[in-house]
Amino acid sequence: MSSSSRLPPLPDDAAFRDAMDRYLDLAFDWNRRFRLTGFRDRDQALRMGIRPSLAALDHLPAEGDLLDAGSGAGFPLVPLAFLRPELRWTASEPSPRKALFLRETARALSLSIAVLERPVADLLRDPAMRWQGITVRGLRLRRGWIRAAARSLSPSGVLLLWTGEEAADGYAPWIQAEGFALLRIPMGKGNPLLLAANR
Repeated sequence: MSSSSRLPPLPDDAAFRDAMDRYLDLAFDWNRRFRLTGFRDRDQALRMGIRPSLAALDHLPAEGDLLDAGSGAGFPLVPLAFLRPELRWTASEPSPRKALFLRETARALSLSIAVLERPVADLLRDPAMRWQGITVRGLRLRRGWIRAAARSLSPSGVLLLWTGEEAADGYAPWIQAEGFALLRIPMGKGNPLLLAANR
């Protein structure tokens, strides 16, 4: 089985493909000035960034507020926000340059994303904020972070975590200790797997 054979297919939707082309144009243009992503080229960004993001589509809630933690270059936030515009998306990105990129991307693609220049830990500790879903990719997590995320989710909320196999083995018992049922979704060699956790 090839490394991309388990990846979700791209939607057969011209509007989505056009939007992702414009998104990647922006990302690589900004990447020349500010280090947004380690992806070398568009093909790699498509295979390792956009397509793995789509694995979450079957696990997103029907409605509600979603938090993308450490949004950076916008994976998985931008593809998911485009395909699920009825959800209320918030990006947590403390880097001013990356936050500016996310705002420009949201404006260019007409996405409704609230970009907050705050560390995600601050948002998870805020008792006024409750999330129906939290997505996270590219952050090294500690057990306390997962505990805080679990507490900030609504009773039916979902935690969606893109990570490597080894890290997933470490995160799994912490996530299950918070009362979540855990589904591992592999996407082939060289790609992250998705941990989908819900109560």
